[in-house]
Amino acid sequence: MKASDDAGCCVDHRNMCMMNVEMKGWVVMSHVLITYFTRTNTTKDICDRIGAKLQERGHQVKIMPMADVGDGSRSNIDSFDAVIVGAPINGMRWVEEAKSFVEKNAGIMQSKKVVLFYVSYLLDNGYGIWQKSIHGSLKKLVPLVKPLAIGEFKGRVDKPFTGFVRFLFGSRKDEPMDRTDWDHVDDFADYLDRLLQ
Repeated sequence: MKASDDAGCCVDHRNMCMMNVEMKGWVVMSHVLITYFTRTNTTKDICDRIGAKLQERGHQVKIMPMADVGDGSRSNIDSFDAVIVGAPINGMRWVEEAKSFVEKNAGIMQSKKVVLFYVSYLLDNGYGIWQKSIHGSLKKLVPLVKPLAIGEFKGRVDKPFTGFVRFLFGSRKDEPMDRTDWDHVDDFADYLDRLLQ
């Protein structure tokens, strides 16, 4: 066996030399579907960021709205190795569209590597009762698809909270309208890269 160099990896076995210049190693990358539901485009932006990071590392990535994926027997999930499903929190719960998508596709997704994530402006920004509801929003879906990871991300709002809304949720007055932590998104994408190899 020959050692790898900066140009790639060369394995000498039974007179066969196999080169991998871009990935610098013999790693089989995944064909990944990233699907989402969004209202403010925050979730889509996070999906795009994760997808770009995974593509940089050699994964084949397809990003599309849940409505375009289909469900049950009409779903095209079967052509992918891994499925990442992202959606916002609304009413302190994962939106019904995402919950229904996972439930209808659970049979197909059980044979895939699955990752779920949610986005909430109120994540770690409000009363404990709301935080408990947000953090537990995927609890009933976990046994259905046994996700390898669950991501949680701060999001943004399109207009400032009124004083009454801040009081209702316990949101801090000085919070910016966009709380998205892109470093956290990038760290999660790096983690997924290792997870999906």
